[in-house]
Amino acid sequence: MISNKFKQFLQELKKIPNLMTLLRLILIPFLFYFAYTQQKYIFTALFLLAGITDVLDGYLARRLKQESQFGARFDSIADYAIVLSFIFWMYWFMPEFVITNLYIFVIIYVLFALSFIFEYFISKQKCGLHTIAEKISVLLAYSLFLLFVLYKPIGWLLKLISIFFILSFIQTIYKSYRDEKPNSMSLIQTIKSKFK
Repeated sequence: MISNKFKQFLQELKKIPNLMTLLRLILIPFLFYFAYTQQKYIFTALFLLAGITDVLDGYLARRLKQESQFGARFDSIADYAIVLSFIFWMYWFMPEFVITNLYIFVIIYVLFALSFIFEYFISKQKCGLHTIAEKISVLLAYSLFLLFVLYKPIGWLLKLISIFFILSFIQTIYKSYRDEKPNSMSLIQTIKSKFK
């Protein structure tokens, strides 16, 4: 007999925004394969598709009025999976750059892990908080990763990402401490809300 939680999970997956998030998760093994086999252009196309689904899932959730805590959590899981994969993909495409800047990657991933701990184990909401700095960090990570793979890696841009990860970590601690609810607003809506 199918449990109620599993039925609810299947119901949530029928929603278009959550299907977009699921597609992003399904793309990850393929991205690993094409990065490992150095198929740069196929990897880039799939990576762009993953980025598009990241933008579309939140947009469609708001447009179709299908926002939910499940959707916010599911989106966060997909974001975590993509960001955690970056270092592997980057290493396969540009090992020297990763080795040279390993300390920056360590800082980013330590902050990322601490943010996860605060969100999921300290905050009572146990959801992706989607802070403005986190949104900018992920957007930068997508954009700069493509730039690095297609053109060349640029050290100061990696440092810029690390600054936003530090800001994201500070915002996450603050929001977790206040037990704020997840925010699934777009980056533009989030910025606008700050000036109201």
